[in-house]
Amino acid sequence: MDVIKTTTMIPDHLFGRILLCFTLFGISACASDVHKLDTSNKRFYRYGFSILSPQEPGWRVKEGESKKISFYKKGKSPKSASMVLAYLSKHPLHFDSEAEFELVMGKLRLSKEFRPKQNVLLQKKASLAPDIGKYCLKSYSKLKDFGRKKVDKDNYVVRENFGLLCLHPDDKTKLVNLGVSFRYLPGTEDKAIQARAEKILAGIRLEPLKLPATQ
Repeated sequence: MDVIKTTTMIPDHLFGRILLCFTLFGISACASDVHKLDTSNKRFYRYGFSILSPQEPGWRVKEGESKKISFYKKGKSPKSASMVLAYLSKHPLHFDSEAEFELVMGKLRLSKEFRPKQNVLLQKKASLAPDIGKYCLKSYSKLKDFGRKKVDKDNYVVRENFGLLCLHPDDKTKLVNLGVSFRYLPGTEDKAIQARAEKILAGIRLEPLKLPATQ
């Protein structure tokens, strides 16, 4: 099973790839579909889901794909950033109950979301999210991210990850994945991180499995 595609955390290599795309405006080939967001309530439609744009100034969005969308915002402090990634993926597992879904996907989500040689896990949790839909799982983790450095060094950033996994009601072999990730230097934590993440998670909506009309 492809573990990365069944987790909602933004993996280290993917975070870096998207960050590079957002950083090199006019240079990177991916920059043509990146643009600045206003703070209006704009809903972006993709295959199987839609998401409300983050309601804060300073966000940028990368479009151009029918099953994926990402948002990025540079923080005020050095090395701080916020990232949102939403996409539809396939998975091979079958679940007979929501309890089984919570047990299996919760363990998978939380056990595979960090790299022991590069990260130190500080907190983790996962639970069903019936307010969003049936077969939906919310997750959270907080970790020290040393990047490619050794974990015994003091040079690291803190990363907080808020995730959502939902089996699509029209096809239980498909997962709607939403990851919201914040990174910052120790001592520069934004006390409103959880409230900001919850607002973004609440903006996801499951949609019919068809290509959206041109927006």
